[in-house]
Amino acid sequence: MGSRSEPSPPRLYLRSFYAGRGMLGFSKSYAFILWFVFGGALVGFILARLQYLDIDGRFCPRVPASDGSTGFPSACYWVVHFKRYRAGMILHLSTSLPAGLLAVFQFVPGIRHRAITYHRIAGYTAITLAVVGNVGALMIADTAMGGDMATRAFVGLVALVTTATFGMAVYNVRRQQLDGHRAWMLRTWAYLGFIVSLRILQAIMTAVSTRWPSASRPVAIPCAELRYIYLADESREGGRVAPSAFDAFDGMYPACKETGTGPGIDTALVAVESRLGNDRGQTAAVLMSTFVAAGILALILHAVVVEIYLNLTPAETERLRRVSYERQLERGYKNPGSAGIVAQRFGDAHPWAPLEAT
Repeated sequence: MGSRSEPSPPRLYLRSFYAGRGMLGFSKSYAFILWFVFGGALVGFILARLQYLDIDGRFCPRVPASDGSTGFPSACYWVVHFKRYRAGMILHLSTSLPAGLLAVFQFVPGIRHRAITYHRIAGYTAITLAVVGNVGALMIADTAMGGDMATRAFVGLVALVTTATFGMAVYNVRRQQLDGHRAWMLRTWAYLGFIVSLRILQAIMTAVSTRWPSASRPVAIPCAELRYIYLADESREGGRVAPSAFDAFDGMYPACKETGTGPGIDTALVAVESRLGNDRGQTAAVLMSTFVAAGILALILHAVVVEIYLNLTPAETERLRRVSYERQLERGYKNPGSAGIVAQRFGDAHPWAPLEAT
């Protein structure tokens, strides 16, 4: 009798795949793959940015790094000199990042089914943190990525939409409308997850702007902010900048020569060419010029993808609708199965009833 052979790598891979899927409670392979890919991307993004919770050490380091990197000098100008923007940035980072980590594991079926109390507590915690994170984003919207009207409107739109969809998700779960709760929670976190795709699209756009300058336009940046971008290293090392550094900066941007060296919001603006390279001002300009465009494309992409997913999973929607019907019937709701935000209450859809009742 021959010895038993070891399983081939493909078979071992499949065994590991199904073992992981079963351990987490996923009944469908496509759902497990989608959660692993998109949830993993969000977790990786968050873990890479947890270091920025150290505002003075990593986000806006007081001492420049050995490789010459300076954190985020454009944002740091406002964070360092103005208490409002510092508080807004800390509030945004310290709430949005933990909220995202909690949210990823809220979509694991094993946790929802076996740890219902944890699921509820973590869910309300993640929602609260995310809404507070929206408040922090609104506090810094008028200076983030240039702070022009388009940026403010975009940040306000994301904050308004996600807060409203969170509200609909909470209302549905309070009314035991589980299918609606699932749909709105999927939509909300898909909208908030646009930040990952935004970075990818922004990298592509900055490369295009650098390769083809005709595709970009100069960006107006306040002199005080621009001065901080160029002199960030010197100002952090000793608090005093050498006169020669100021002279070099004034030579590059003569329009800023008479604006003074102190911090201020109402200051002269200068046009800076937007392209990626060794010039810090131009790098900041290209990031500012591509932020809104990349954000809109990312948000639309995520909105379309989540609607496609919801329309391709009607069986899960129907299953949760039946569970909602049973729970609402037990609680004596007037229209069991349609007590939450559903088309039967607010639209012209036919009344819903379980299959056996029809």
